[in-house]
This record gives sequence, C-alpha cells and structure tokens, in this order.
Amino acid sequence: MKPGIGHNKPPESATGWTRHCWTRARADLVGERLPIDMLRVRMARARQLGLSFPQYRSILLGGGRDVTAFLFTVEGLHLRLQRELSMPDPVRSKLAEVSNCGLMAFAPSGEVPEQFRQEVSEVSGVRFTAAGAEPEQSAGWRASRDAVHNLLRSEGLAAQTVVMIGNSARETGWADAAQLVKFIPRAEYFPVEA
Repeated sequence: MKPGIGHNKPPESATGWTRHCWTRARADLVGERLPIDMLRVRMARARQLGLSFPQYRSILLGGGRDVTAFLFTVEGLHLRLQRELSMPDPVRSKLAEVSNCGLMAFAPSGEVPEQFRQEVSEVSGVRFTAAGAEPEQSAGWRASRDAVHNLLRSEGLAAQTVVMIGNSARETGWADAAQLVKFIPRAEYFPVEA
C-alpha cells in the first residue's frame, strides 16, 4: 500500500534525487546538533539571564542573536505606584541574579523617566540603565513602536536583542509593534505572583 498525503515515511524505493531531498529535509527539520560544551555555555547564559533553558533557546531560535537587555513595564515589575514605590522581595532577588545584561523600564505616564529609573534602581537594589515614557493608552502601533525604539536607540540596542517582561495584552502589542525578540509574561519570569 502506498502512503497517503501527510505520511512521515520516506519512499520505500527512494534512490538518487528523491533520497537526497528526503535526507536533506529530515536534517533541516531536526536541526544542528550542538556539542555538549556549547550546550553548557548556553545553559549558563540562560541562568545569567534568569531564564529557563527552553525560554532562552526559543529566543535564540526566534531572533538568532543573544539577549542584550530586558525591558520591563511597570506591571511587569510588580511595582505598586503609591506615594513611593514598593517591590516584592522575590522580584528584587530575581533581578539581582541577572548578569551581563542591561535592565530598562518604562515610566508610567506622568512620571519623569530619569527620576523613575533612579527610583526603580533604589527600590530594586539593581542598576537600571535607562527608562523611557511608556506609550499612551490610546497609542496606535506606530506610536507604540516609536516609544520602544526611542528607548532602545538611546542605549544603542537592536530590537532583535531585547526581551520585554510585562503583564497585559496592551504590553504584548508594544513588543510586537517594536519587533522585539520576545515578550515574556511576568508570571513566567518572576517566581511568584505578588
């Protein structure tokens, strides 16, 4: 019986060009096998970034480049905006683990980005390298993209190397509009919901 459409078996009597095409397609599907040393390096880098290895691998596969910075939204950092900022201890300790990677944040509307950056740095105990004004509630794709790109441009970063940590669908839209390498929901990045 001849296999139907969508089968996963090579032609039984494949020779020459057909066999070559099948072998090549199978190799492309499986992908390149990494040496164990390179795998260890990538696992160590994932730990430096505070990511699980599957998250880090999906970023590498999606963008093809290493992560240079994280961009956090106010909701992504679990910040409570009162008279002064407060941040849960698990979030503070997770941020302290991140190394060899820039940290940036969006300042909520009505806040001066540089002052907000300093406050977040003080509250978290970790140095945030930059802050920018988050897109307005009614901002379209172009305005959202421009807000993210302005922040990245000030630090000389490519969008394909920056991961955004946030919490809402609106923030996912910002990451999509700016073509960031990945958007990670805060519940996946930070250990506990505060």
